[in-house]
Amino acid sequence: MRQYDIERYLNVRNAGGADLGPDGRLSFLLDTTGTGQVWSVRGPESWPEQHTFFEESVSFVDSSPERSEAVFGMDEGGNERAQLYLLNYESGGITELTA
Repeated sequence: MRQYDIERYLNVRNAGGADLGPDGRLSFLLDTTGTGQVWSVRGPESWPEQHTFFEESVSFVDSSPERSEAVFGMDEGGNERAQLYLLNYESGGITELTA
C-alpha cells in the first residue's frame, strides 16, 4: 500500500455556494487563497475572476436578480455575526451594508 504525506491532504481546496445572476454570471466561493472568497465566471470556458481579497472567509454570496451586483456575508474573527456587503461586479466596488 502506498503512503502519502499529510501535506497532500491539507492542501485540498473547496468551491461551493454557487449562484447564477441575471447576466449568466456564475458566482461562487473558492478557498484557493486559504480563505473562502467570492469568485465568478461569465460563461462556459471563461476564466474565473476573484472579487474579494479579505483575510476573513466569506460565508455566502447571493446575486441580484436584476443587476450586476451581489450581496455577500462575512464575519470577523469567526464570531459568527455575519455582516452584509454589496459587491458591484462592474466597478469592483464593495459597500458595507451593516456594521
